[in-house]
Amino acid sequence: MDRRDAVLALFALGASPLALAQPARRIPRIGVLFLASTASTGANVEAFRAALRQLGYVEGRSVEIDLRSAEGRIERLPELAAQLVARKVDVIVTGGGNVSTQAARKATTTIPIVMSGAVNAVEAGLVGSLARPGGNVTGLSVPGDLAAKQMELLRELVPSLSRVAVLLRPDPAGAERRAKGKAMMQEFLRITVDFIEVAEPEDLAQALAAARALRPGALMVGPDPLFVSQRDEVLA
Repeated sequence: MDRRDAVLALFALGASPLALAQPARRIPRIGVLFLASTASTGANVEAFRAALRQLGYVEGRSVEIDLRSAEGRIERLPELAAQLVARKVDVIVTGGGNVSTQAARKATTTIPIVMSGAVNAVEAGLVGSLARPGGNVTGLSVPGDLAAKQMELLRELVPSLSRVAVLLRPDPAGAERRAKGKAMMQEFLRITVDFIEVAEPEDLAQALAAARALRPGALMVGPDPLFVSQRDEVLA
């Protein structure tokens, strides 16, 4: 079969030789990097997929999602971030406080990084300023004094409040910051603050038992996907 016969055969099959000669259009790829386990972040990931669909992005057709979870092990984050960079993702979305964003930032200075739930992003060196982040990092940052404001509100609601238990995720990188915040709240609000760390859903029952044993006047729980997904147990 010569070239002319081959072209005619392609037309007979309904194919365009010009279309076949063009490279396939690359589907944009979103890398997602989480510190927590896939089980505890499932609700957040599904909400993320649903939001993309509302914007017209259908996974597998108009966008690809490359999910990486460190399963609560901080030491795995650099390797997972490097994997996403090697996969040539177009953007990296991070979750799990500052550590996942820091790992992604060290892995690339060119791929855009969108952080979710970072704490004191400016002080942590993730961005230049909230108004002008600079570099390749942007997204949402929670002010570090938010817990103190919540504690003040609790004190107004319950003037006799003297002890508060706080459920939170382990964060070795933020241990010093947490210690300072705890000391400040205890000094200025005269409230004893007990931090109880919860790494995975199976740890929640033990953490709640520890909180009850302390007999606090209030229990503070952040908007973490782990606590949201286990809401009924937390509120029981």
